[in-house]
Amino acid sequence: MNWFFYAVLCAFFYGIEGVYLKYLNRKGIDEGTLVFAMFFYSLPFLFLPAFIQGFHPVSGRFFVYIVLVVIANGFGFMFYSKAIKNTDVSIAVPVMSLSPLVVVMFSWILMREMPPLKGILGMLIIGMGLAALSIGHTGVPSKSFFKNKGVRFALLTVLIWGISANLDKMALKYSQPLVYPFISCAGISVFCSFLTSPRRIFDKKYFLLFLGLGFVNAGLFLSHMLALNTGYVSYIIAVKRSGMLIAVLLGWLFFKEKSPGLKLLASIFIIAGIFLLVK
Repeated sequence: MNWFFYAVLCAFFYGIEGVYLKYLNRKGIDEGTLVFAMFFYSLPFLFLPAFIQGFHPVSGRFFVYIVLVVIANGFGFMFYSKAIKNTDVSIAVPVMSLSPLVVVMFSWILMREMPPLKGILGMLIIGMGLAALSIGHTGVPSKSFFKNKGVRFALLTVLIWGISANLDKMALKYSQPLVYPFISCAGISVFCSFLTSPRRIFDKKYFLLFLGLGFVNAGLFLSHMLALNTGYVSYIIAVKRSGMLIAVLLGWLFFKEKSPGLKLLASIFIIAGIFLLVK
């Protein structure tokens, strides 16, 4: 199938995952446990596609890339969970959708994927979207927006994801699109086991909730890798981040977050800027 189909599917899972994490945060589950559960419980869903495609020997270079991916995504998803915990999901997810700015830069450095001439206009429009988002956060344009703990964690996530997206693309060259998500998530699960108590993810009270989280994360990873297999990194990330619209709407419906109209407008500006940046 065309990479665009998989990227749209990935956008859906991306928007749902942020809201689901917020829901579990509100149940008092700490962010470390959530990230560990998110990857550990995705493994059963990822193993079957990997088994069907078949595991094949890989080169030593693959192991270098996968170690870097595991470390980057391990910390990246920890900060991602902290961002969602510490601010509105309708703020955190749009801010974390800025990673194409970093992706474009590193795509050029690592793979010589040149950014387009429309990039400057795209960045200006993204800036307008951020300004609107800050109004949605405080009621007026405010410097305090960037002092918000959740926003800072989101910006840190943006930086890490901007780098790890290109590492994923490079590692995928030495693996298969249905096998790589399983290997990547298994590695991140092991990494997370050193950052939080493994016993917490086996709480019977949360088993079905964690299984649902694993399913969403598996869907996100599979669709993301299938898109990466045939499309440009920056284009795929741009489509994927349109899932912020789902997060804003569900944040308003389920958590009664304020200024949904303004946040939707801000998200549309950010999406438009991203598309100009990567087209």
